[in-house]
Amino acid sequence: MIRLIFLVFLLFSPLKQLLSQDVKAFLEFASSKEKEFNEFYNRVDKDITQLLKEKWEMFETMHSKIEIRKFPDSPVKFDEDSANQKSSGSQLIIDSTYINTDTNTDADKEEISPVKEVNIPIKTEKPVNTENEDLSEVNFFGEKFFFNENHISDLKLISTTEEEVSDFYKNITQSDNSSILRVLKVAREKYSYPDWSVYLLAKKISEQLFEDSGARAILEMYLLNKTGFDSRICRNNGRIFLMIPTSEIIYGYSYLVFEGKDYYIMGNITGPIYTYGKSTSNNLVPMNLRYNQINLPKKLISKTLNISEVEISVTVNKNLIDMLNEFPDMHFSSYCKVPFSKELEESLINNLKDKTAGMGKVDALNFLLKFVQNSFEYKTDNLQFGKERVLFADEIFHYPYSDCEDRSILFSMLVRKILQLDVALVNYPNHLATAVNLNTEHINGDYFIINGQKFIVCDPTYINAPAGESMPEIREESAKLYLLD
Repeated sequence: MIRLIFLVFLLFSPLKQLLSQDVKAFLEFASSKEKEFNEFYNRVDKDITQLLKEKWEMFETMHSKIEIRKFPDSPVKFDEDSANQKSSGSQLIIDSTYINTDTNTDADKEEISPVKEVNIPIKTEKPVNTENEDLSEVNFFGEKFFFNENHISDLKLISTTEEEVSDFYKNITQSDNSSILRVLKVAREKYSYPDWSVYLLAKKISEQLFEDSGARAILEMYLLNKTGFDSRICRNNGRIFLMIPTSEIIYGYSYLVFEGKDYYIMGNITGPIYTYGKSTSNNLVPMNLRYNQINLPKKLISKTLNISEVEISVTVNKNLIDMLNEFPDMHFSSYCKVPFSKELEESLINNLKDKTAGMGKVDALNFLLKFVQNSFEYKTDNLQFGKERVLFADEIFHYPYSDCEDRSILFSMLVRKILQLDVALVNYPNHLATAVNLNTEHINGDYFIINGQKFIVCDPTYINAPAGESMPEIREESAKLYLLD
């Protein structure tokens, strides 16, 4: 850390001033700042140790469930003859409009940014991805990380009483965990792992070190807090669970509203939970489930799609698909905020840009719409996965089936990426479609008005239906609109 500060000093200090600087005094100053940082985190560790020792309070929790909707078992096919007898289009009914898809918290309006920088003092210089007989190895979606256990696995959680949990946490804080923390730091900074993947890596390491689930949860809390993320633990029926606040609503987890934040419980609980009081670590941040492109080892899978005698080859990274399979379910609008992978962008996006080059906006829009309508087999989530599950864009090209949510998410991302047009998700009681603002170009068809702008209906599940056509059975239903930012 001292070398890093000194490098920044070298880069930003005027040369004349640098030459006259007492380097020894500067290094002493940097060392004192590092000492202050270490003393601060030591105080935090002591505060949490004390909180864990005090009597925990009982809380009732709530459970976050995905809204179960009855999507049709098969897609609807467009009847061109019937459509020719229809009027030139109608303004459709809006139930409510969410601008910038602000369905969760103000965090949704912010740009994706890393958590607050935490300068972790590193005592070992051994590389985290270089094999060494003295180091433990963890395999994580194609990447190998190596770390020094430093006998952490020798620690034992005797029971889940406040006293024993506090003692176990204290023993962790007094162990040399710098090697593990460095793994998490490298995963975030070098490989651009999203927040949730950092948690998954911490979880993988804890599972390798401890058989006891309570010991794992306590270590995971410690590692996440040290990496800059807010987290805490609770007790339910004699078991210890990790609790994580997130910037997005996630489904399928029980949660506790504590200090104005939703703490999701990483495990299945029954009845009330017990947890400790207010933490002094209020500068730690919740996890952001959105992410930028991730650097993972390549395990590529390719497939060719045939649309109207046009062949388009796409490539996805199986390591990324496997990682995304471990992400929690979110509100469908959140999936539109995640970018295409490098592999999909290089194969799919560049290909579609070439295919639509020279087309007018309307023709290009209908080309993309027909591409999504006809590229995938349709099947509901319950039939494919046995549960409700929304797919990330890359996952749509891996799994054999997709439904209306998946197609609407993909289509909206393609239109925004390739045509640079504004898109709204159109949420009916039992269906999801989209609407696109063509700006100055006119097209007949069904539409919504958002902020005085005309958004033409585009339904990626209404097979072969051009822009402006709504499924007849839902055309009169009111819809909730989510304007994507």
